[in-house]
Amino acid sequence: ERGVWVSMGDYMARMGRYEEAKKHYRKSMDVQTRFPRYMDGLTSIAHICEMQGDYDGAIAANEEQLVLLREEWKITSGEEIDGHRREIARLKELRDTNR
Repeated sequence: ERGVWVSMGDYMARMGRYEEAKKHYRKSMDVQTRFPRYMDGLTSIAHICEMQGDYDGAIAANEEQLVLLREEWKITSGEEIDGHRREIARLKELRDTNR
């Protein structure tokens, strides 16, 4: 079921219907009942938020991924974590530069 929502989000994003795409990606996260959850919906939300200039939204999506990595995937260090931290720092810099 998650895959259907991700595919719908991908389709909406290709059509430029970003708000609808984000809703579908969020639904892809919500319908997952088995843990650990896949995070591709959150990754897509972060990308769309950045494209829209919503840096806080992109930061929030990355921070949510860090929580899921820690709590559901039991990953607390390494490149996966470091990559999200670098992305958050980059987004904060963009946000602060564009204020």
